[in-house]
Amino acid sequence: MKIIMHNSVSLDSSMKELKVDLDTHYELVAKFNADVYMFGSITAVDAIQEGLTEAEVDLKEVKKDKPYWVIIDSKGKLENLLHIYRKSPYAGNIIVLVSKNTQKSYLKYLTDNDYNYIVTGDDFVDYKQALQILEEDYSVKSIVIDSGGLLNSYFFEHSLIDEISLVIQPFILGKECVNLFRHIKTPLNLSLTKCERIKELVWLVFKVQK
Repeated sequence: MKIIMHNSVSLDSSMKELKVDLDTHYELVAKFNADVYMFGSITAVDAIQEGLTEAEVDLKEVKKDKPYWVIIDSKGKLENLLHIYRKSPYAGNIIVLVSKNTQKSYLKYLTDNDYNYIVTGDDFVDYKQALQILEEDYSVKSIVIDSGGLLNSYFFEHSLIDEISLVIQPFILGKECVNLFRHIKTPLNLSLTKCERIKELVWLVFKVQK
């Protein structure tokens, strides 16, 4: 399975309070033709500003020609909010990764609204097992991960990331910077495979040397 980390960051590698060109961000995600677009619940909640209420959308509408959107949410942070992501023009079927101790009310919400979910781990998602289930049960061969430093660092520390894709936004956050790679403990060797200017942005893609 191929896993690509994709993030929009400032010139000093921060995502905090960053104004992101979302159209370009998602257009570049689509260029990877991945089977899965994965992100965590904290990233998902932070991205929600003004969403439609559940009464205003078809909760069971699915765009099957799009990649699976896999959301890690063992704490049920997205209960009554997942419709906002189902409504996204970029999303296909949504799969939620939960743990054995995820509250029953959240699992009922997922079942009642036809969201697929995968249960692994006790208090937290067992990512390796979840990846195996995605590969075996959903025929997933490639994943784009778009999340914060903690989730990315787990995948890096377990040598699961094959490529890094960074969309450099024309900002420097300076002392407000929260470095995306701050949790990585082991140095990484990279090789540059793409460097492309898009409007005022720069798109860089690196292969991780293993």
